[in-house]
Amino acid sequence: PDGEPLPPRNPKPGSDNCPDPCEPCKWEPCEPPPAAITGSSFTFTSACGEGENNEIKQVNYNLPGGGDLQSSLQGLADQNKLIMEMLQQHLLWKTPVCPEEKPELKGDMRTISFVSDETSPYGKSRLRKRLRYRSESGLGLGEVIDHWKDFNWSAGPVCVKHTGSSWGSPQVWAASESEGKRVLLHAAREAGVDPDQVGKWLIGGSDNARYGVPGTMRVNTKGGYYWITARDGEDGMPLVGKIG
Repeated sequence: PDGEPLPPRNPKPGSDNCPDPCEPCKWEPCEPPPAAITGSSFTFTSACGEGENNEIKQVNYNLPGGGDLQSSLQGLADQNKLIMEMLQQHLLWKTPVCPEEKPELKGDMRTISFVSDETSPYGKSRLRKRLRYRSESGLGLGEVIDHWKDFNWSAGPVCVKHTGSSWGSPQVWAASESEGKRVLLHAAREAGVDPDQVGKWLIGGSDNARYGVPGTMRVNTKGGYYWITARDGEDGMPLVGKIG
């Protein structure tokens, strides 16, 4: 279109434009450019402390390249092998989950034992559950009993747990998430902890029906005592409060 002559083209085989009608015309395709893969390196870094002194560790991988088609294909095969090695290293390192820093536990241990109003559908006994946590309130045993003696709650298939603060990791199997939080919030008021401001809530459950047995739970008073203790240790009988 700009007036310049078109470049010459190879005629089609068998056409009348061949220079020699006795010889078939041959196509001469363009030579493909040489394939090339540039070599490179990659540093694999652990997310958690993996060394003897809990330091972050690194592994360097050199990815091969190639200047022509054959060496480039071999480079791709070698890179695939390196990917397998990197996946194996990923399994050896505890990634991507790192252990949480555990808070210092503070306060006196509280143990509250509950018993259900109803018998278990899996036997003739009543359900029994125990709640344990640490308290910095400084309250004596009598005051702790007053805090818990009239409290009741509904057991069930939802496990509500709180972690990441000084009172430990108390948990309860309740009829619902809100009911489980109600139990732990009642404990938190005595412990001097605000679970909504420190640590975190964990909600779970189980497919095992024995963990989700419903029942109305109250403080165990078998033998005429409140089964509530406010101390550490396992040596000797703990002090309990007598009813009346």
